[in-house]
Amino acid sequence: MSIAVYDFSCNPKMTWLNVNSGCNMRCKWCYNGMKSVTAGGEMSLSLARELVDISKELGVTHVNIIGGEPTLWAGLFELNDYIRAVGLGSGLITNAMRFSEDAFLDAYRAHPNDRISISVKSADEEEFLRVTGSREFGHTQSGICRALELFDTGVTTVYNSLVGFEGLRRIAERSRELGARSIIVNMCSPVLKNGKAELGYSIPAERIAEETVAIADMLEALYADEYELDIQMPLCLFPEEFVDAMLLRGKIQTICQMFSRGGLNFNTEGDVLPCNELHETIIARRGIDFNDAKSLYTHLNREALREFYAGLLRYPSAQCDVCRRRDDCRGGCLMNWLIYEPSICRAVK
Repeated sequence: MSIAVYDFSCNPKMTWLNVNSGCNMRCKWCYNGMKSVTAGGEMSLSLARELVDISKELGVTHVNIIGGEPTLWAGLFELNDYIRAVGLGSGLITNAMRFSEDAFLDAYRAHPNDRISISVKSADEEEFLRVTGSREFGHTQSGICRALELFDTGVTTVYNSLVGFEGLRRIAERSRELGARSIIVNMCSPVLKNGKAELGYSIPAERIAEETVAIADMLEALYADEYELDIQMPLCLFPEEFVDAMLLRGKIQTICQMFSRGGLNFNTEGDVLPCNELHETIIARRGIDFNDAKSLYTHLNREALREFYAGLLRYPSAQCDVCRRRDDCRGGCLMNWLIYEPSICRAVK
């Protein structure tokens, strides 16, 4: 059995810029809603450009623009132009509501991103209001349709206990009707609220395997081979034959950029976070720990920070040490281990 070597050094290839905290939805499972301030925080355009320059110098090739809802951020079009001008690719992570506005769509066409990730919350008007707090279901559906036409792409959605399996089925079917070429399903993770971990709207571990297999069957029927599952839970919880087949086809994953340390995640102040779920944990403070690319690289690769990551991303259970899938799995999203006991894991021989 080959063993991957992790030294927990940082060599970023992708950047996430959280340009704002404000959003036109209040999805109940969103990490943004768990923050003490859910609106008002915005990144300045000058700071965004500075962070793009730092990213490029560090070897980053792609910048993702995220929020909040980044289409509400006034600097979006200028930043898109700047990223392109310095030779990097860009992606927009959006709920697509504003694409229903003619003026916004016309302006966006002139200043587009290279890629777009369209996050779909619900395909039912009543449910949409319940889970997002927004009455703009019709506008959002129109915006999704327009964004799909513009990019000829797919959608993403979060599988959570509020929407459930039937709600996910409606999302998958409706997105296909609107023109989605593919779909990515992200499993809802536990959340941090006021410093405490909560299960939130994630699917409990005892149900996750059965529901995931059913989801895969449903998506296969609708999208053939054009779907992915980000299951976030340990692979040992799922049927072995199912996992082997899905891994072979590249249909499931549990490992994110945190494990490779291949990404930079900047909050609205320009500080670096491990990920948005860990929004209370800052690993590099702008103006204190770094001022430029060289000082940021040096800080992110300090021995103390590498040891921090080694502890943070350690295998959750001794069972993982002797599991044949450990390098594909690594225990899944670390947020789970703020809730679950390591005893849920078992070694797959």
